[in-house]
Amino acid sequence: MSALSSKQPYPGLRPFDEGDQEYFFGRDAQTHNLRQKLEGSRLVAVVGRSGCGKSSLVKAGLIPLLANEKESEGRPIWLIATFRPQGRPIEELGKTLLELTPDISESTRELRRIRLDAMLRRSSQGLVEAASELGIPESGHLLIIVDQFEEIFRFEGPSGSNADEATAFVRLLIEAINAESPRIQIILTMRLDFLGDCARFARLPEAISDGQFLVPSLSRAERRAAIEEPAKKAGKLVRPEVTQRLLNEIGEDPEQLPVLQHVLMRMWQHAGANAEITLKDYEDAGGVTAAISRHADLIYDGLATDAHRRVAERLFKAISERDRRGRSIRRATLLGEIAAIVAGDDAKAHAAADPKKLNNVIDVFRAPDCCFLLPAADEELSPATLIDISHESLLRGWNKLTGKTGNDGWIGEEDRDGRIYGGLLEAAKNKSTLSSEVARDRQQWWNKVRPNAAWADRYENNFALVEEFVRTAASRAFWLRFGIMVLLAAAMVSLFAAALVNTFWTGERSQREALDAKLTELTRQDRDVRAELTRILNQKKELEGTIRQAQNIVPSSDGKALRDLDKLLKESSAGSDNVVQRAVVDPKAGTPATLSSDTGFLWIGSAQAGNLTTLAGAPVPPAGVKINEDYLINLDIYLRQGLPDRTTYSQQPTLGIMPEGTRVRILDIAPPFSRASGDQYWAQVRVASLALSIVYFQFAVGSRDQAQQISKALQEKGYKIPGEERTGAAAGKHEVRYFYDGQKTIAAQLAEDTTQALQRLSYSSLSVSAVLEGNPIKSNPDGKLELWLAIPPK
Repeated sequence: MSALSSKQPYPGLRPFDEGDQEYFFGRDAQTHNLRQKLEGSRLVAVVGRSGCGKSSLVKAGLIPLLANEKESEGRPIWLIATFRPQGRPIEELGKTLLELTPDISESTRELRRIRLDAMLRRSSQGLVEAASELGIPESGHLLIIVDQFEEIFRFEGPSGSNADEATAFVRLLIEAINAESPRIQIILTMRLDFLGDCARFARLPEAISDGQFLVPSLSRAERRAAIEEPAKKAGKLVRPEVTQRLLNEIGEDPEQLPVLQHVLMRMWQHAGANAEITLKDYEDAGGVTAAISRHADLIYDGLATDAHRRVAERLFKAISERDRRGRSIRRATLLGEIAAIVAGDDAKAHAAADPKKLNNVIDVFRAPDCCFLLPAADEELSPATLIDISHESLLRGWNKLTGKTGNDGWIGEEDRDGRIYGGLLEAAKNKSTLSSEVARDRQQWWNKVRPNAAWADRYENNFALVEEFVRTAASRAFWLRFGIMVLLAAAMVSLFAAALVNTFWTGERSQREALDAKLTELTRQDRDVRAELTRILNQKKELEGTIRQAQNIVPSSDGKALRDLDKLLKESSAGSDNVVQRAVVDPKAGTPATLSSDTGFLWIGSAQAGNLTTLAGAPVPPAGVKINEDYLINLDIYLRQGLPDRTTYSQQPTLGIMPEGTRVRILDIAPPFSRASGDQYWAQVRVASLALSIVYFQFAVGSRDQAQQISKALQEKGYKIPGEERTGAAAGKHEVRYFYDGQKTIAAQLAEDTTQALQRLSYSSLSVSAVLEGNPIKSNPDGKLELWLAIPPK
């Protein structure tokens, strides 16, 4: 990794590292406090929120301080080994210990590596035994720094893979700090939100409790030093108005510190040979809200070809994801696995070209002037190299990853594709049958995404099973619709023949007049047949009989008939029951914000899945629903005036929409409706408690603690807020966004409740208003609201 210098005194998104200490300002007090903590504890856990500077404090602060501590003979007191556990902590520990004995031949080095690995895996005393062979003097110390310790959790597979190695690794550390000789001390850097996961390891919580060092927030003066001093040391002046603007916009949120460093790096680059960094450099860089996205777009747009840009898209989709709470997180992946994913569905065709393209793309995004990817630019790439995003700020700040208004970004697209694949895998395992429309939609999705087995590994694989399921479902849907069109064609031929026969025997009018009249009648009957087709498509038993008849009607040699029927096939369509029933609001018609009646009829699910849960949250299949009992609805859905029509399954008018979490009492259960997609179940219900809307909270400027205080106040009112998402797009906004006219009342109520909550929290000058989102592309299908709020820092 290139050390900072007068040519580039700011690190950007990467943390400060060893060798960067000359440009590491604002942390002197924290560094000395950490040194004192190390004096009293054999294991020190440096914990804090993402972006607070844990790794930088240890590498650019503490390590240089320890390096200056010498014995009377001038020998260093500390022997320091630093590594990240990644998905293989014992292996990485062994490699790091091997680097402490550099003066050995290459052949001896390999033997030493194998011996170290075996020693560490043989027993929990392995680290003590390995350290005793390093020749550490009695007055010396071996310091093991495990940077980003949370990776032992992050890299654990869905089935718990790597858990055994993580347990063995922790035992090595615990035994090491309890050994009398040699003296081994441990520093862990770890994100605060993973602290609770440490409870799974014996004796680790006690050790962390004794040696925890919570990284303090930087004071305004310390943040000022971090902004101005590196430039001053490199011979430039940051204008006071620039510093003031940065301090105001960054606020006290430690998660914004990497963003600050990236903005500073970009301003330095824009300033060039100028003696001062000005507000123009700040604006040219994109400021706090846009610097990361603008820089990443510049790199992406500058890639050599469209093929390189497609590789970049697949790369970033592979190394990022959404967790169960909907947060965008890093997903470090081996280069060899990424190469297999990038190859698409034709690995042979891409084998020669794509690995080179992939390496070129990675090199561009990990260059010293951006540092968006790890490892550093000076580290050689191999299939075993772990590729990672340098900091989560890129996931929050690059529009191509996060998406713009109304569109999913790459992370959202990957999440949606994964859920679609998971649904197909579940359907394939259960041998389910897809409706004609869903089968055609999934075939189109498959052709567009072009998944392969390497990509499917991320989603439980079973690639061959899912591929065959999609192909079979699409084929079944084709022949189903093909049979209908054959019957339609046969009906038209029969009608035309009847017309000709009648015309031949007509003596009251000329043959020409009779033929014209019959053709007019035939046209009308043709329209009737097409209307009847819609009803036929929804009747599974008749359709199965139709397929058998169709196979006997048209021979495979009749090419013209097949072409004509194929044209008719494209003009026909069928609906999915689940799409009809899903509570998607029509933005033109709108939906009442409250119900016009507390009693109505509810679709409670299909034979495959239900829409109700117990009051404790356990799913309830429709067949298990009981009269006179209360249940919760697990999705936003309509309350209807009556049951669907038994023949056409057309829906009755709505009484309003019931948000997820609404409590209903079952009054009566109707016999199931037989549908092409399976039996559908309905019940008459009384609404016991109408849930308030789910609210997506987007905030800017203020700290996450402030945002969480506001969320808590609204949750006490009954609103459901999945989390608080920081976004620069919320700067200057104080509004509740709603997407359909019918939501105006509830949006206005949320705006009023938010204003009152802000006043109780001493934001007396803030007032929130309800705003109709007019962009037809941007919509929340389930009618959920959004709160956009710029929070003044306290």
